[in-house]
Amino acid sequence: MHTEALNAWSVAGIFALLAAFATGLVSAYFWWKASCVLPRPGGGIDSGEQLIRQEAWLWAQIEQSKTASKLNAIAAGCSAITVFLSVLSSLLSNAQTLAALVAHWFS
Repeated sequence: MHTEALNAWSVAGIFALLAAFATGLVSAYFWWKASCVLPRPGGGIDSGEQLIRQEAWLWAQIEQSKTASKLNAIAAGCSAITVFLSVLSSLLSNAQTLAALVAHWFS
């Protein structure tokens, strides 16, 4: 029964590793999306005035920054989950070694 429990921990570690891989891919996707956000100045009629065109570009760049920041925040959160799952996977996969270490400390 002891071996079955350790095998269950190893299987759980593999699932945590696969989940870490998936969240790593998700965070990479959101960072890629954040890098693809382009400023889009308002359409409308171009009056030809330089100040109006500059203001449109300024607002477009501000909106671009807001969108990229939101995507970066999602990517950072996914990366934090990835790190947690990677550590969890390592701990679960090495449950036998950890159990021996804990038993040694408390014996």
